[in-house]
Amino acid sequence: METRKIEKIVLASVIGIVGIGFLYVHFTNKRVSSKTVKDCKVSFKASSLQITAPSHEVHYLGQPVNISWKAQGGVGDVCVLLHDEENSIIVQYYCNSSQRFFVDHHLHLTVGKKYRATVSDTDNPEIFASSTWFIVKAPTITVTSPGQGSVYAGHPLVVSWEGQGFRGDPAIKVFDSDLEKHLYLRASASQNTVVLAEAAHLLNPGVEYQVVVSDSQNAEMTGASPWFCVKAPSLCITSPAQDAVVSAKPLTVTWKSEGLVGNVKLEFFDGTQQFFSHSCLNSLNTVELDLSHLLVPGKKYTLIASDSKFPGILALCFWSYTEEINHDL
Repeated sequence: METRKIEKIVLASVIGIVGIGFLYVHFTNKRVSSKTVKDCKVSFKASSLQITAPSHEVHYLGQPVNISWKAQGGVGDVCVLLHDEENSIIVQYYCNSSQRFFVDHHLHLTVGKKYRATVSDTDNPEIFASSTWFIVKAPTITVTSPGQGSVYAGHPLVVSWEGQGFRGDPAIKVFDSDLEKHLYLRASASQNTVVLAEAAHLLNPGVEYQVVVSDSQNAEMTGASPWFCVKAPSLCITSPAQDAVVSAKPLTVTWKSEGLVGNVKLEFFDGTQQFFSHSCLNSLNTVELDLSHLLVPGKKYTLIASDSKFPGILALCFWSYTEEINHDL
């Protein structure tokens, strides 16, 4: 079958204009009673434009403006316009018939204003398409972690944020109160949480710090955590106290702790000689130990509790041992 494109035309009928487009004539040779007959069919493809971007209702200041469109039916060169809500033309471009998108990285739009894009055929302006209106907002970053009083020495620092309108990757910086930078990390655009393992040995107890998250390609887009003071982990033995311990009962050891890095290590000393040790998960705060076969009546012993991974955290308890008396004898 042979197809011929005649030309761009305007189809008319007794009821008016039908449309603008290309007329296609399809020729087919048929054999009828030993003769070749040329069969002719006519079809028409209307010219049209459709904007595929921008398609969102919000555009963040500083991001490039992407305008793309679809064309069919022999659309020629196009005129691309960006209008504001007062219908003022912000920018105007001319693109050839093969081009289907345009990107502008340097448009100066106004926060709070609405804009829309239009595309039209330069030869036939009635072939036209418009995007939906979009409003321009300022990009934002909100640091959600760390908060005040939530950081302990010896631990990695968990940084989380919420951001809208990033142009580049998030950049994370940690400053002390003298604005000296201690840590820097560049995250990927898909991340909103990072763990800074180096903070475990770089952030010092009693010092105030602040986390700043910014757009690596837009220095004006920043968010900051509140200032936080790094706490030292703490450990305090609550039982046994400096009282006699009855050997017939298991020894109950209890403690309070905050921000421990490792497990709780319990060490028992007779003078300077360690004679027993036990390790507990730092999520626990009590344990029962049978030490009756190790203790001598009338002697004084020392219990030391410590963080297995942060040796500077100690709790001391001095207690003496007496044998339980059976009053029934």
